[in-house]
Amino acid sequence: MIRNILLFSFIYLFFYNSHAQTVEWVNGTGGPGPVDIGRIIETDSQGNVFVSGSFRDTVSFDPNSNNFDFTAGLFGDAFIQKFDADGNFLWARVFTSDAATEYPIMLIDSEDNIYLSAYFEGSIDLDPGPNQDIRTNSALGFEQSYIVKLNNDGEYIWGEAFENVSANQYTNIQSISFDSNENVFLAGEFQSTIDLDFGVGEHLINGPGGSAFFLKIDKDGEFLWAETLLAPLEDSFNITESLFTPTDEILIAGSYYGTDVDFDPGPGQFLFTSPSTNQDLFILKLDNSGNFLWARTAEGHDPGPFLGIGNEHIFSLDIDSNDDIYITGGYSFYINLEPGTSNFILDSGVPPCTSSCPDYNVPFIAKMSSDGDMIWAKQFDGPHQIVVAQGNIKRHSNLVWINEQGDLIYAINPYGTINFEINSVPYSFTSTNLYVTFLNVDPTNGEVLNVFFLGNDQHAWISDLKVYENIMYVTGGFGGELFFDPSHSLVSNGNTDAYTLKIREDSLFTQEFDIEKAISIYPNPTSDLLHMESPIQDITSVILYDLQGRQLNAFYDVSSKSQTLDLSTLSAAIYIVEIELSNGWRITRKLVKE
Repeated sequence: MIRNILLFSFIYLFFYNSHAQTVEWVNGTGGPGPVDIGRIIETDSQGNVFVSGSFRDTVSFDPNSNNFDFTAGLFGDAFIQKFDADGNFLWARVFTSDAATEYPIMLIDSEDNIYLSAYFEGSIDLDPGPNQDIRTNSALGFEQSYIVKLNNDGEYIWGEAFENVSANQYTNIQSISFDSNENVFLAGEFQSTIDLDFGVGEHLINGPGGSAFFLKIDKDGEFLWAETLLAPLEDSFNITESLFTPTDEILIAGSYYGTDVDFDPGPGQFLFTSPSTNQDLFILKLDNSGNFLWARTAEGHDPGPFLGIGNEHIFSLDIDSNDDIYITGGYSFYINLEPGTSNFILDSGVPPCTSSCPDYNVPFIAKMSSDGDMIWAKQFDGPHQIVVAQGNIKRHSNLVWINEQGDLIYAINPYGTINFEINSVPYSFTSTNLYVTFLNVDPTNGEVLNVFFLGNDQHAWISDLKVYENIMYVTGGFGGELFFDPSHSLVSNGNTDAYTLKIREDSLFTQEFDIEKAISIYPNPTSDLLHMESPIQDITSVILYDLQGRQLNAFYDVSSKSQTLDLSTLSAAIYIVEIELSNGWRITRKLVKE
């Protein structure tokens, strides 16, 4: 039985049956600047929706007034905005600097307080309200990080920032997570000497560039403990994500490279060596006090003299109710997810390059046990497949989420063609733009059950998603027009705007395949152009009939998965469209011409 392919086709979001996904609302945020993008999306206990992101130039966050018009600093600032459960704008806060503060990450605790962290250069005001809490980064050209706590109304509670202790120092908080007591765990990268105690005490650590730090603070920002992984080489560590298990063990995912890299932050040693000159991925597990439990790594292609290519990365991390671990990532050429065996080797089929090489162009998803043993791994490749993903700046584009019912969602950002199978039947989808792909994956074996796409007439990508009680919350960026249905569409103000999307999904995990419902015809009604999309077979002919069954127009030998007809000369009426596919199937649809 083939599962339903739900196609969010380019420019238009299609609903195939009365039980399909429903767009509850979508909002756009952006101004004339080059890049405005949503980075993280969260909800609170009341169903309100929060998005953190970055913006340039001037943005009017409230579509109904000028009360929330903000202008960013020279190289961009961070924002957080709040919508109610129906998508109505409530408020926005920005964190302004005289240089840059971007790539904010965010969490919301059980009391609906908001924690937000980002990097900054120059001076920044941590209080987004009428008061000020100015912090200064005096290391020109080097990033520092801050963390703030706001209440549910966006009012400032406290904020902390790493201080300049030494020359050429930088700190980059790359992940935030809570333990069961809602103590705050910060993980990231640093260089030179840093003080990991925000309070009056000191916890000084010195490390070369690319070292990793793990810091736990309480709800008030007070120091609890800190550990580090010292880098043997420049830029050795990049932390992508961290989370706590139900038993308060800590999982940390990222990438590294170097020889004899010690993954035990304590007095012991647990050494790995990256066999390539570029980054390999890792997963590290610590107990709640920061003591080492285990670490796993994977090995990929060594590009030889072609540095900066062939990296392998983890981009997203989640666990299920059994504490099994799901990771997503990207690689070039091939990757061995269980070094020492040949049981979990993924191969793109592309021979190693000898000149210019792509970087992590094949996305994958994998499952591990709570002890770090591999269970399964799947890749999704295709001609010209490119994954745009930069884990160190929180533009993931390669995400995994498992909901309360155990449904596994995998989201990627391909460009070109993506290949996949549903019940051993191969499918492919091709686009000339970046598009968002959601796959419902069987958590027991990694097989694809359902898939749908979100796209537009330019590029669209995903930065974050959450799924709660079959409601999907999504944020990211887009250019041009993002058209969902006759009641929901967005047009970007600049090159890239942020979007916030709430979808009530009732059929992603249950519906069976229906080819007639998978064919997309839009817009309907139409006044001139009619677009048709087939995700599976080529369209070979299109015939137009009136309601009396008389043939009006016919188009043969189309031989493509998309077709556009100009119907501007037709009279306003109801017509029947018959579409024939290359496998002989015929689909008829009613068309309203305005």
